[in-house]
Amino acid sequence: MAFLEKLNKMAKNIEDKTGDALEISKHTAQKAKEEAAHREDLRKIGKFYYDFYLAGGQIEAGIMEVMESAKAHADAVAQAQAAIDGIRDENALEKAEKLAAKEAQAEAAAEEAVQEVAEETENITEEPVAQEAEPPQPEAEIAQPQPEEIGQPVPTERICPVCGNRVEAGVKFCGECGNKMEV
Repeated sequence: MAFLEKLNKMAKNIEDKTGDALEISKHTAQKAKEEAAHREDLRKIGKFYYDFYLAGGQIEAGIMEVMESAKAHADAVAQAQAAIDGIRDENALEKAEKLAAKEAQAEAAAEEAVQEVAEETENITEEPVAQEAEPPQPEAEIAQPQPEEIGQPVPTERICPVCGNRVEAGVKFCGECGNKMEV
């Protein structure tokens, strides 16, 4: 029986501690929410008086030092942002200048290439080229009539003699094994 009573007391103790932990968590969350709202209200009050100060309103001497410090910080923020913007603008300008220089180089290279081609074509003389007579072909090499010449359809593909792969007509090498095809 003592064991059961001890177990009962432990369960009650755990229940009490769990309940307390839940209550503490609930109050902690409520406290954090109220603190955030309090800070926001103080921020609004401060913003109101700071704007009043900037507009030329008369501020009490006790708070004047804080107002001037806040203005000095705001001015420093504006100067830092101006410096950041200046650096970014300078970098953008450098990039634009580099791009313009590359474009100018490409344009100059293109003009130079056009000029070289023009000079080469000027140097070509328009002399008639003497046509050499083709040597007579021996009897054994006389071309046989092609299928299209005798009204038969032209084959559109061939078979590679090495691997048996189908190869389109006019292709010089087999796509499967690389064998040179007869034309």
